Amino acid sequence: MHVIAACGVIVMMRFAAPLLLPIVLSVMLFYMLDPVVDYLEHWHLPRLLATLLVVVALIGTLGAGLTFLWPDRLGLDESA
Repeated sequence: MHVIAACGVIVMMRFAAPLLLPIVLSVMLFYMLDPVVDYLEHWHLPRLLATLLVVVALIGTLGAGLTFLWPDRLGLDESA
């Protein structure tokens, strides 16, 4: 009976994966970036401004990483 229940859970997780993945990623990002926002808030920055600053820095870092590390994937490779 436990094997059937385990198989049922696995099947339900496969169907729920498209819904659960963004939720899990957002919770992970919150717990990783919240100390940075708290530190900026300790410097007397409003929480909204600190959050916007951290999000813009994260997006900028990801964009710079994509641009410099994988230029051929973005069609920016001029040697080809």
